[in-house]
Amino acid sequence: MIIHYPGYYKKFRCLAGECPDTCCIGWEITVDRETEKTYQKLRKGKSELAERLRRSVRRRLIIPDGDRCPFLAGDGLCDLCREYGEAAMTRTCRRYPRHVEDFGDIHEVELLCSCPEAARLILSEDFRLITRNMSERKGNTDGIDEERLALWFSVREQVFAMAGDRRMPLWARMRRILAFCHDVQGRLKREDTAGVEALVERAKETACRRNGADPVPDLIDGDKTGDHLQTKEERMTERNVPGRLKEADHREKDWKKTNDVYTPGKADMHNLEERFSLMADFFAEFASLSPIGHGFPELLERSRTFLYHSEDSRSLYEKRQQEFHRNVPEAEICTERLLFYFLYSFVMPGFYDGDLYTKAKMAVFGAVAAEELEMAEYFRDPGKYGKRTGDGRGNDAESVTSLENDEMVTERSAKERISALPHTAYLFARQIENSAENRDLLEQLLKQPEFGIRRIIETKSWF
Repeated sequence: MIIHYPGYYKKFRCLAGECPDTCCIGWEITVDRETEKTYQKLRKGKSELAERLRRSVRRRLIIPDGDRCPFLAGDGLCDLCREYGEAAMTRTCRRYPRHVEDFGDIHEVELLCSCPEAARLILSEDFRLITRNMSERKGNTDGIDEERLALWFSVREQVFAMAGDRRMPLWARMRRILAFCHDVQGRLKREDTAGVEALVERAKETACRRNGADPVPDLIDGDKTGDHLQTKEERMTERNVPGRLKEADHREKDWKKTNDVYTPGKADMHNLEERFSLMADFFAEFASLSPIGHGFPELLERSRTFLYHSEDSRSLYEKRQQEFHRNVPEAEICTERLLFYFLYSFVMPGFYDGDLYTKAKMAVFGAVAAEELEMAEYFRDPGKYGKRTGDGRGNDAESVTSLENDEMVTERSAKERISALPHTAYLFARQIENSAENRDLLEQLLKQPEFGIRRIIETKSWF
């Protein structure tokens, strides 16, 4: 058996009573069969805790007391664990925030970002996927199409490569990921394995051109000039070149390369006006999900109001983006790390329902949405991040000069500023990770035409 896990996985230690939040509020816990047998013995006792077990565990569910677990003590610890030990906790409670996805002989392990300490680890270092070969163990491969699974892993490997190409702006990487997954999805539906493999190879060739290695004829724009004569096989491959990825490549054709960094050309400048509209629409729909835990409904409402519905919010959006990213330069790298996390969390489970593209959209929109919420929090509580330039309306604070002043200082170190970012990330992640209903609703939401690939590609670069 092969085990995949992120580099930060083994660093996790539960904060228990020191945790700034609790994982024992807001969800209904299923009791596994092994723990159910333990509870059947414990509930025969005469203690107050045995009475709580009889009253609160029904049909293999722990019934919340309001929105709290009935075994959650005032100090944030579990009464069952304290009285009877870890064996009295359900499998979910023992493992959380650890989560395993089973792909037969390949298991993928992760820490769920809905845990505050897991969110801190996720945002504190770049994503690294570690592979451990446990030859003495075998997984259950019944019903697993291993060739198809290998194809999915090759697609995700290419998605990771796109996400990590820091020579390009993060928004451009996100656009390429969505364009690539959109085009792969069409071929997956047609069971066109050769077509998927061609898309992966074409994406690799594009990366080689950027590296200046292994040059290949650039036929993406249909430019067939020169001495190169296409074979029948090459013409067939060209017809498999991605439609939407082809558009993304076309937009990047006039980008300039300086010191191994690519700068958008005039035809593809970053357009924050379009991001404003799209994310306003996204959060309007996201607000319809059932809130999980405390704090998020208030965060969402004040962020939506400030960013999209306050006076002059549309005209001020770009200035606020500039100020936020200038004063919290770590925000973009944290968004990239969150993007990797969501890609790792969402993409491969799509193997079972065949929906790669929607899973990729959940990853991209999730990362961008968390950054938007963090930007709103920056203007509400700048003390978490150190001194800021102004009031979010383009007006500078008295002690700081204009946005163009590269000497603007913050009063906290990069490490301290990063420590302020996980709070918003885990509150957002909790809404989709701790509720299967919310996760399903979000998938349906992102399938609507207003969040489709046409809007993403044709409205230039909205991330």
